[in-house]
Amino acid sequence: ISFSKKTTKYDVYVASTVSNLTIKAKPEDEDYTVTIDLLLN
Repeated sequence: ISFSKKTTKYDVYVASTVSNLTIKAKPEDEDYTVTIDLLLN
C-alpha cells in the first residue's frame, strides 16, 4: 500500500486464511506519534 500523510484512514481486506499481518509506521518527525487501531472481524 502506498501511504499518504493526507490520508487518515485505510481499509485493508485479506483472505480468511491469513494468520499474520505486520503493519509498520514511522512518523515523519520523531516528536510525532503514530497510532494504529485494528478492527478484526
